[in-house]
Amino acid sequence: MKKNFFSLEILCIILSVGIILTGCSKSDNQPEKQMPTLKAASSYVTESKSGYTNYYYYNDRITSGTYDLYNDRDGSASSLPATTGPLFGLDGFVNGGDPTLSGNYYYAIGLLAWNPNVGSNSTSSVTNHATIKGILSGTGNGIGYGIFSYQFNGSKSGTNITITNSGTCDGEVLNHEGTAAGLYHYASNGGIKVTNNSGATMSATARYYATGTTCNNYYGGATFVNNGTAKATASGSQSGSASGQAYATGIDVFTYDASSTAAAPISFQNTGNVTGTTTGGTHQKAYGVFVWAQGGSLTWKNSGTITSSSTSASDARCEAVYCGANFGTSSITNTGTIKGTAGGAGGWGMGVENDEGYNITVTNSGSITHNNGYGLAAFTGTGKITITNSGTITGGLGGIATQTWKGIVTVNISAGTVSGNNALVLGPGNDIVNVTGLPTITGSMDGNGGTNTLNFTLSGTLQKVNGATATKGNQLSAYGLGTSGNITVSGKTYTWKNFNVKGNTTN
Repeated sequence: MKKNFFSLEILCIILSVGIILTGCSKSDNQPEKQMPTLKAASSYVTESKSGYTNYYYYNDRITSGTYDLYNDRDGSASSLPATTGPLFGLDGFVNGGDPTLSGNYYYAIGLLAWNPNVGSNSTSSVTNHATIKGILSGTGNGIGYGIFSYQFNGSKSGTNITITNSGTCDGEVLNHEGTAAGLYHYASNGGIKVTNNSGATMSATARYYATGTTCNNYYGGATFVNNGTAKATASGSQSGSASGQAYATGIDVFTYDASSTAAAPISFQNTGNVTGTTTGGTHQKAYGVFVWAQGGSLTWKNSGTITSSSTSASDARCEAVYCGANFGTSSITNTGTIKGTAGGAGGWGMGVENDEGYNITVTNSGSITHNNGYGLAAFTGTGKITITNSGTITGGLGGIATQTWKGIVTVNISAGTVSGNNALVLGPGNDIVNVTGLPTITGSMDGNGGTNTLNFTLSGTLQKVNGATATKGNQLSAYGLGTSGNITVSGKTYTWKNFNVKGNTTN
């Protein structure tokens, strides 16, 4: 299951609701290819759950079918009753676990997409060319969503809904407490594909919890492609039990399958811009991208820009990226920019985790940075971790940190920069670090526990060994190096501890 780095287990609590919505007609100013029912912003449906009731106020409501939307959907409201239950997020990991729901919850929704039986009603496809928004103003607690999507009873191997955004999906909760999402999707038995096109925006603003987009799929996979902008901003709650708390996530994708059949994989790609920002509050946590496959493999690629930031408060934290999987491998490729800027609670630029015995592969030729945490943090149970860097990985606390219970970590550094208070901090296994070319490595490389090997194949002139002039040639074995020490090659110094050192320089 989802965990914090170094095996801190978490509870992922997803709000699950269900209601059957039907009916289609047309009323709009301009023609569209197909149009669902257009409702007044005050139209709503009610759902009673054990201990609480949801009130969905929406502009538009659809079931299955193919919809190309060219006219705006504005589900904004200024006079909804105030939510009486405790505030909740859309991913319990992000906000530390949601409380038990009670009371009444009021939603302002631009487009409510609901298919209660995909098997009978067929799949859904929504393409937005306009602006869909749910903005809740006034006073009191509430929820604002641009698109609210529920898809049930489909096929595990199929795609229940395809959502393509070429316009704007925006959710906001203004002047009071609450939860906001540009797009919030939940599905049971079936997959989802989301594409946010170049020039399009998914955004959210709230005091307590904001997410540009959150997709939760149970017993089905997810494909998410962001070529546009996804952003979320939380400014900090000011009342009640959540006072001072702020949580923001630009993109959040989660899949689940209880078996080990790998039936809930995730494919994620970003070429655009993703930001998660907290601007106030005594306790803050901001994510740029949060992706977890609980029951399948993860393929994750970034060639765009992903950033997260919090204020300088002592309990303000951010992770630009957290991703991983269970019952499947994790393949991570970054050629773009990943940056985290946090207050006193730190964090990391990228955190990668894979439970059980599955492997992690991280390839970076871009930039991964964090001001006062780790640049890259990777954890797995009994699997292997392979990290290959030719770009930049830096962190105020450390450049690269890894840990496995039993697996082997291999780090390949061929170019670029790895830096931090410690450049590398590895786990208890028998790990291998290969340094080739002439990269910049600032801070000590610490093998930590186990019997570790550091292989140098450096393109330069060996100048010093442990501070003394090198006089025995370029083969490092001639110098009787211990498990701690340093060498200087063509002006660059490499420092290590808890490694057996091998290798040579070319000149």
